[in-house]
Amino acid sequence: MQFMSYGPNVVNQSCQHEDVARLAYLRWIAAGQPEGRDLEFWLAAEEEQIAHVANESLAAALSLS
Repeated sequence: MQFMSYGPNVVNQSCQHEDVARLAYLRWIAAGQPEGRDLEFWLAAEEEQIAHVANESLAAALSLS
């Protein structure tokens, strides 16, 4: 049995998963709801989310210096 921690990391992971799901869904809708391309849209959304988080982290780091 796996137990979940409800610390900040779990909350952030959950939010990131929801953000990726939303982005993937919007990309899928924009592409005309094609069948069989779910992984393509998911991976593109993950890439976009990773870039967004990296940009936020860089901006935060630069504001501290």
